[in-house]
Amino acid sequence: MDNDRFYVGINEPNEVRKDLLGCSKDIISILRHYDRINSIRAEKIENIMKLKGIVREIRRLNLRLKEKLPTEEIRAKKVKANVRKKSVKKAGSGKKANKKASTQIKRLEDELNEIESRLSNLS
Repeated sequence: MDNDRFYVGINEPNEVRKDLLGCSKDIISILRHYDRINSIRAEKIENIMKLKGIVREIRRLNLRLKEKLPTEEIRAKKVKANVRKKSVKKAGSGKKANKKASTQIKRLEDELNEIESRLSNLS
């Protein structure tokens, strides 16, 4: 049975050793990178779970806020301005300011509705 063995000659054994050590070094760096990726994944999952809890809390608080807010539409009272003959232009700009304020309120309400719909889509 000892006759079944055979040996192969290696040309430039030092180069082969260098190559093997270089490959081993690359494997170790890849394993370190893989370990970092796994730890990042675990951290990501943990952060996602925290985010889900925060979103649940926001929804709960949002529902409580909706319950506390009045259901009727509230409008701001118009303020009468002292109009002088010389300041006619200022009175005209006041109407524009009221329109701008009402459009801003409408835009904010639309944004709030959009945020609420996004929150409902997350779950």
